[in-house]
Amino acid sequence: MLKAHTQTENQLRQVQQQVTTLQETALTQTANNRRNPVAGNGSELIDKPHGNFNLEDAIGLEHDKYLSLRRNIRDLVIQSQIDWTEDFRRADVQKLAMIYKGVFIKHPEMKRYKNNWAVTAITKGNMQHRHKHRARAVKKSSKNRRTHNGRQGSAMEEEEDDE
Repeated sequence: MLKAHTQTENQLRQVQQQVTTLQETALTQTANNRRNPVAGNGSELIDKPHGNFNLEDAIGLEHDKYLSLRRNIRDLVIQSQIDWTEDFRRADVQKLAMIYKGVFIKHPEMKRYKNNWAVTAITKGNMQHRHKHRARAVKKSSKNRRTHNGRQGSAMEEEEDDE
């Protein structure tokens, strides 16, 4: 009976050691998740490449997923009603946060990029595209007005000459 009691105590110690090891592992993982909440699965955050780079290649998503991500960000920029005529650095932080949250809900894999550089790059690109497109449209419309006004002036001058 003494031998059975000793074996039970040994087994109890082993179980306690296993529990302690599991608790330490859990604490370590929790600490890592706090430092790096987006890489809780043990993966490292992806740094932004230096120099010139192709954004689609740097992000590493399949082409269809990349296009879906860009469409999603475009829609979120529109929904947020962010002032895309302003420089990105002066953009409303709450509206940017709404864009980032929306992206992370629909595309959780985007959390793996350090300082959210991938979402930022796509958002900036979208805002710049909208700004440039608007500037071209305004320039084209003002050019059309000048041409149209010029033609009207010529026609009126011809009528005056006839009299």
